[in-house]
Parts: sequence; structure tokens; C-alpha cells
Amino acid sequence: MFDGLINHLWYQFTTDLRETVDAYNAAGSFTDLSFSATHDRVTVQRCHHPTFVITFQLDHASRRLQVTIQDGEAPAKTEPLPVVFVDDTLLLWHAGQTENGYQLAKRLLTSRL
Repeated sequence: MFDGLINHLWYQFTTDLRETVDAYNAAGSFTDLSFSATHDRVTVQRCHHPTFVITFQLDHASRRLQVTIQDGEAPAKTEPLPVVFVDDTLLLWHAGQTENGYQLAKRLLTSRL
């Protein structure tokens, strides 16, 4: 059951992130954000100052999501992305409430403007 739910969450999350990156690029907030995705990894990267790499990893074996963020030359920081089971759906969880991919992308990208 978990695999089906996490696959749906991952698909929606990846779509939300891609649309947010495209919107930031189109609006001129960033013009050089790159986005790449596989079945278990999403990377958002900026190569011009201020540089950063944000990588989301889906670990099927441990049934968890994690994010690794590297700002410039600073060491990368990895932390889990909590998920909760609400009304037969897996959702991202942040600061005591559910969060969708758009909200997560905005939270992580806005702080790097």
C-alpha cells in the first residue's frame, strides 16, 4: 500500500516542483534554474551566484523522503521530509501542517532569492 501512495505523492510533488521552477524562471525571479527528475531523485540547481543545489531523494527501501541542500561552497545538509497519512493519502508535513509541492518549492526557493 505504501508504495502506491508514495508513488502518487512523488509524481505530484515532482510536477509541482517543475511548475514552480518554470514559473520562477519565467517571472525573472531566477533565469537559470535547472530541473531534472528521475523515478527517485529530483534536483533543482542554480549555477550562477548565489549558487545552490537542492536534491530530493525518494528511498523506497526505508520508505522515506529526504532533501539535501547545498548553498554555494557550504557543506551540504540533509534532512528528512516528513510525510503523514491523512484520509488515505500521503502528504508532506511541515511546521505542524500539511504542505504540497508548490508550498515546499516556494519555501525553499524564496529564501534563496
